[in-house]
Amino acid sequence: MVYGIIAAGEGSRLKADGYHGFKPMVKLLGETLIERLIRLFQSNDATAIYIILNSSEKEVGEFIENQQAALPDGKISSAPIHIIYKDTPSSFHSLFALLESMPAADKQEVCISTIDPVFSGELFQSYIEAFVSAPQLDGLMAVTSFIEDDKPLHVYTDSDGRITQFANQPKAGEPWISGGIYLLRAPALAEAIPAFKAGIHKMRNFQQTLLDRGLYLKAFDLGRIIDIDHLSDIELAEALLSEDLSDQQTF
Repeated sequence: MVYGIIAAGEGSRLKADGYHGFKPMVKLLGETLIERLIRLFQSNDATAIYIILNSSEKEVGEFIENQQAALPDGKISSAPIHIIYKDTPSSFHSLFALLESMPAADKQEVCISTIDPVFSGELFQSYIEAFVSAPQLDGLMAVTSFIEDDKPLHVYTDSDGRITQFANQPKAGEPWISGGIYLLRAPALAEAIPAFKAGIHKMRNFQQTLLDRGLYLKAFDLGRIIDIDHLSDIELAEALLSEDLSDQQTF
């Protein structure tokens, strides 16, 4: 599995709360957000990891490279990490930049995550396994019923979990919101180019475009997901990780 991390944002809400530093370097139980994602991806059969950072985050890139260099031999089967520096106006622009940097061979099955979400490591493994075992899917989107996001993207599904609509507004009987993690196969990834040329600027609009194009997308309940947008979210995320005994720091 190829993985991508979108971490090119400015972290403006964290900064407004008084946080000084880069969002990927926020620590949860002694581990940074970027370390945790890399560790989880390496532990779930990563063949390559692509990370997009903004141009002011060179320090983050150096940290990642130093962490990789310090890994003891044999501790984890270490996939190559490719770091892209680019200033982008939205997460969809970041996704597009990541895909542009990948060779065709790496664009068959890709897991994309923003830097924000914190979730159960055990459920994440089940999420990857569910996608691999369902080759008929064009995409499997992580969802949660725990709503603490400032601007949640609501996900409507049918009785089989197939996604029927992405919406900005909640709807009775539709408990899901997007978790900010996406498993996509080549047909869905190929739609990024025409969507970009058509002026799509937001990830939520790109996801709806995939539905409009008739692609087969399903939702996967990843349990409680905490987005690290505010300082108060750090305490919530640490409580979640303390409950998740499967999430052991072995990166």
